Order: sequence, then C-alpha cells, then structure tokens
Amino acid sequence: MLNMKLQSCTLKRQKDKGYAWVVLLMSFLSHMAHQGFSSSVVGNLTVAQQSHFGIDLQASSLICSVHTGLMFMLGLLGSILLKKLGSRFTQTLAGILMVLGVGLSYFSTQVWHVYILFSIMAAAGLSFGYVASAEILSQHFVKRKHLAFSLAVTGNFIGKSIWPMGSQFLLDKYGYSKAMLFMSFPHFIHIIAGVFYISPDDQEDRTEDQKIDSDSDVSDDRSSSDDSSIGEESADQCKNGGEDEEQTIEEKKQNKEVEIKYSSKANILEDRDIKEKQSISLKDTFKLLFRDIKIWALLINAMLWNATNTVFYVLINDYMLKKTDMNGDEVAFGVTISGLARLAASIVVAATSCLKYDRLLLHMAAITGYSLVTIFIIFADNQMTYYACVALWGVCQGASIANLVSTVNSFCEQHLLGVLFGVELFFEAFGSMALTPLAIFIGVLTEEKYALVFAGCLGMLGSIILVPVAIRNHLLSRRGH
Repeated sequence: MLNMKLQSCTLKRQKDKGYAWVVLLMSFLSHMAHQGFSSSVVGNLTVAQQSHFGIDLQASSLICSVHTGLMFMLGLLGSILLKKLGSRFTQTLAGILMVLGVGLSYFSTQVWHVYILFSIMAAAGLSFGYVASAEILSQHFVKRKHLAFSLAVTGNFIGKSIWPMGSQFLLDKYGYSKAMLFMSFPHFIHIIAGVFYISPDDQEDRTEDQKIDSDSDVSDDRSSSDDSSIGEESADQCKNGGEDEEQTIEEKKQNKEVEIKYSSKANILEDRDIKEKQSISLKDTFKLLFRDIKIWALLINAMLWNATNTVFYVLINDYMLKKTDMNGDEVAFGVTISGLARLAASIVVAATSCLKYDRLLLHMAAITGYSLVTIFIIFADNQMTYYACVALWGVCQGASIANLVSTVNSFCEQHLLGVLFGVELFFEAFGSMALTPLAIFIGVLTEEKYALVFAGCLGMLGSIILVPVAIRNHLLSRRGH
C-alpha cells in the first residue's frame, strides 16, 4: 500500500508528461483563439469599420492600433493577476472578457462603442489569456519546455491561417455587426481552457507532501524491521540450504521502494525551492529584473519589432487594395498565405527544439528578415509578388514568435518568466501605441509606402540593439560559463 501511495504521488508530481500534455493542448487551442484572432482580423476590420461607421483610414486604424497596443500593454497587469490569483482565474477571466468584448460589438452603433468593447475589453481578455497560456506551460514543463512553447504557439499560426479568410467571409456575407457576433463564439475555448489550467503547486500537493513525510518515517521503521526479519530468514535459509533467488527478489523490492521514497522527497524539496523563489514580492522581482542591462535591451527590442508588426498588419490590406487591382478576398488570401508560412516556420522551430543553439540569434535574424520584407513589399505591384513577399514575411515572423518565450526565458530564471513576459508585452504595447500612430501619420502626410518603410527600419534597429548581448553571450559560452 505504501509503495502504491508513493508511486501515485510521484507520478502526480512528474512534469513533461501525463496531465502536462492536456494543459499543452488547451494552451494550443487558446492560442488559436487569442493571438491567432487578433493579429489576423485587424486588417479586415480596418477596412470594414470605415464603411460601417463612415470614418477615414486614420480613425479606423487607430481603433485597431489601440486594440493591439492594449493587448500587449495589459500583459503587465496579467502577470500581476497570475502571481496573485493563479493561471486558472486569469485564463477564465480572459475568456469572459473576450466573449463579451467581441460579442457585444454586435450592438455597436458609434465609434466609442468599438473602443470600449473591442479596443479595451477584448484586448484585455487577449492579453490575460496570452500571459496565462504561456506561464502555465512553464509550470508543467521543464526538460521539454522549448518544445511546449513552440507547439503552443503553433496554435497561434493555425488561427492566423483560418481567421483572415473566415473573418472576411463573415464580413462580406453578414456585415460588420453579425460578423462580430459570430466571431465571439470560438472564444468560449478560453473559459474551457481555464478549467484545465491547474497549477502543480496547488494546496492539495502541499498536504500530500506532509503525508509523504510522515509515511516515509513509517516506511523507515518498517524497512528496518523488514531488514532484521529478512536477515533472520536468510540465516535460516543459509543454514538449511535455502534459495538465494528468493532473497534477491526481496532485496529488489526493498531497493525499488527506497528509490521511490527518495525520489518523492527530492521532488518535494525541488518544488519547495521553486515555491520559495516564487514567493518573492513584486517589488523585489522588478528590482531584480530592471537592474540588468540585458533586460533593457530585450525590452527596447520588443518595443521596436512589435511596432513593425502592428504597422504591417494594419496597413497591408488597405495598401495593396489601393496599389493593385486585387479585390478584398485576394488580399485576404495573402494574409492566409502568411499564416500558413508562419505555421510552417513554427513547426520547424518546434521540431528542432531539442537541439542546442543560440535562440537569441534566431530571434534577431527572424526580426531582421521580416523587417526587410516590410520595406521591400512596397515594390510588389502584382498578385504573385505580393504572395511571395507575405510568405517570406510569415516565415520570418513565425520563427520569431515561435521562439519568443524561449528567448525571454533565456534572459531570466524560470520563476521570473511570468513577470518578465508580462513586462515584455507591456513594452511591445508601448511600441505599438507610440510608434504605429507615428507611422500612420507619416503615411497620411506622404504615402502609405513610407509608413511601411519606417516600420521596417524600426524592426532592423531592434535587432541591432541586441547585437552586444549576443556577442557577450558568445564570449561567455567560449569561456565555458
């Protein structure tokens, strides 16, 4: 009985297997419905809102820019909710906000309705769900964390492959109001995922730890008494010419029980050490992060590359519709191609997650790649060139996003990942909200293509900022640190 009890407890506490894969599946589905949704529909909504509310490009793009910016900026609040209330509460709240924010847009009749529901409420839900879906994986995966991060983000890119054409179909067939109502239904998956986001450090595990400690003491007494009885039996067997095979079987059983007992104690001590680190106050956590110059380089990089992404998402549909003779479906299909390319890149990153390589270099190279495409896409004057550009853009952006959590994790210890990721999202938001309107303003004053060129230059600058960090990491690795 004691053996079975210790085995069951050990299995419960094992990471990278069992229930951890259920959590990964729900994180995967949640990524399909939050990041996959937001990044893919803002372009279509920018066009649809102009006709539905009778506003110009700058006003419509501002709605989507605020939505995208707040989605990242509120990540800091999401990380605080995670630390205080846990992943389950944060994820469930995210689902409720998403369903209400998108669904109630059915009743929007004025622009300020859209700001409250879509730009603020839905953005908050997306932000909380994004942080919770990433942080819960760090609790359940250790050895295979890079694989888990990459597979979860694959859901993001599958969503980006489905949502552009799906949202365009709904907007064309049903109009803006009904389309928003229908697009709210998939967001119930966030609430369902929240049910499954059970932390392995819950109170139940603490009480079981106490039981294990007491049961282990009993096991020691039993083992000592069993050893003496076995010794007497062995002596009798030796005197009587007993069989050594039976004694060997008994010894194997005892050794196995001892191994299970000590592996359980090791897991308990490891989890208690993690809990002690996680109990650090938010103030001390921020001090620990912000005193490191590498963290600031990472955050400035996040601010610049996300501005590049946001400008591309917001302007590309409208720019290609005006510059070429393609219709809305053909332009939206280009975004779908980009989503498929991102999906392919994320699968490659996931498949190579077991390999040891510098993830920061991959992050920098991917950002440089799609920043260059953002600049050179202004020369795409036909359908095939446009599709080739967005496919290359999708490959680079997919590799960057699939590798993002692993890159952030390389800048900090495991217990700081949730907070640092929330801060990263906050700086991404700052870049989106501060620099995207500037790029749009440049496009309005001159031409939209100059807004895309400006955005591409921002992304390249973000990669350059990380060069000293990459060089330092390389030198430290050569010295064996």
